[in-house]
Amino acid sequence: MQLRQVLGILLGMYFTAGVATARVASQDDGWRLRLTPYLWAPSVDGTLKVDGDGGDAEEEGGSALDYLSGAAMLSIEARRGDWSILGDFVWASFDMEGTLDGPLMTPFEASNEEVVVGLAAARTIARGESGRVDGVFGLRYLHADVGVDPQGGTGLDHSASANQFDPFLGLRGHFGGDSGLFGNPYGDVGGFGISSDLTWQLIAGSGWAWDWGDVQLGWRAIGYDFEDGGLLYDLTASGPFLAVSFQL
Repeated sequence: MQLRQVLGILLGMYFTAGVATARVASQDDGWRLRLTPYLWAPSVDGTLKVDGDGGDAEEEGGSALDYLSGAAMLSIEARRGDWSILGDFVWASFDMEGTLDGPLMTPFEASNEEVVVGLAAARTIARGESGRVDGVFGLRYLHADVGVDPQGGTGLDHSASANQFDPFLGLRGHFGGDSGLFGNPYGDVGGFGISSDLTWQLIAGSGWAWDWGDVQLGWRAIGYDFEDGGLLYDLTASGPFLAVSFQL
């Protein structure tokens, strides 16, 4: 996905929200803590190379769960009035396969273990009867350990690792009340050539809220484009998620 496409989605989310016309003061009733474990089953596509070996990579098999060999995910939010502090942690291990660049089209297998940690602050910038829109700014850290194994005796295995620290800016919305049906769109874009050339994330979810918390279903996509220490990494992970949030 190109930068202008991500920016277009973010701007569209803001201008079509319909919450900016009835801005009202928020209620400051102290800090509220929200803890959300979730399951995410992404598919992976893009280009992956280690020391020049690699090429187009894709999931092995038609199901996202076929190549996701392990995962742990947790997000946390502390909110008071118009301000929020956001944290997100993802550990995931993938097994992928693809074809090497070149005339022989040699198949390869790749392993990719990742840790993604995001820390951000958010402030409400528009509020109305139907919900609110928050501006988000933060830092996302990616640690990737990647191994590429060309098949058929084409050479030795290669491995590389990378650590990316990327600032990002984004928008998120919450539409609906504190109980019943709600929607939570989110998007950010970052990197800006400081660490990664580009990183972006889009989340679209909806669910049902109770006094104790909520259950949410949706779709999440995250993309990275960078080259670091012999690792060329231009991959997008996207797929459905299921989240259960608890108000503490």
